[in-house]
Amino acid sequence: MLSKPQHWPSAGRNWISLAVVVCMGAACAAEPPTAPATTPAPAPAPALASTLPSARPIASIDGLIGDAACDSTAQCHSIGLGAKPCGGPAGYRAWSSKRTDEKALRLLVEREAQTQREAQQRLGMSSNCQFSPDPGARCVPSPAGGRCELNSAGSASNSAQ
Repeated sequence: MLSKPQHWPSAGRNWISLAVVVCMGAACAAEPPTAPATTPAPAPAPALASTLPSARPIASIDGLIGDAACDSTAQCHSIGLGAKPCGGPAGYRAWSSKRTDEKALRLLVEREAQTQREAQQRLGMSSNCQFSPDPGARCVPSPAGGRCELNSAGSASNSAQ
């Protein structure tokens, strides 16, 4: 609300009339303007897609993991993927030592996590900071051969990363 000054000069009444007309088409300010706005318009924010890491490294990781074929659970492992702003991986993938080069996989995963951490710092991102334990992985048999899959949340089996 506008406060009524001690005396109402004619310019004050005209300002109120103008404010009513202007406010009919736009949001109204609570107080009359004291001077023209001199604050420069903020620079446009960069497009979010151009500041976040590309999905290609994740596809490269999935390509390196391949079909995660296994003959036994001893060949199955889980690896943290990505990075949460509060720390820790954003998720996990199952992989098999039967066909996957562990050294190359760990290098690619660490590069992607570092890229995500840098982007998150640059953008001031945060997360729920909820701890996500490593679920481990197991070999799930199928007619076409076994495949490594992450353990479900209630599974007692847990393999080392």
